[in-house]
Amino acid sequence: MNIFDQSHNETFRMIDGEILFRAGQPARHIYLIERGRINILTADGHILHRYLHGDLFGIPEVLSRLPWPAMAKIEGATDIRVFSAASVLRRIAHMPRAHRDLLQTIMSEAG
Repeated sequence: MNIFDQSHNETFRMIDGEILFRAGQPARHIYLIERGRINILTADGHILHRYLHGDLFGIPEVLSRLPWPAMAKIEGATDIRVFSAASVLRRIAHMPRAHRDLLQTIMSEAG
């Protein structure tokens, strides 16, 4: 369990160097960066991707129920809005079938 597990649609202030998640952990949240940066890193510390202000990430991992493939590390002071996977998945379950089918198609092509 982590600090985000009981939250949905809340903003958290993170500090430089904090680890958001590690490779292999279950993807239980979708994140929106409101300020700052998050780096997605390989095991040896190389940057695979950098997310910036306004970026939303974690949707493919949450929808496919895959674990995080890499580690996410905060760079500088960063505010992130956290959306729980459980809440997102409940909302998807109540979408019209055509919308759910579209999401499923997108996820199958992404995976």
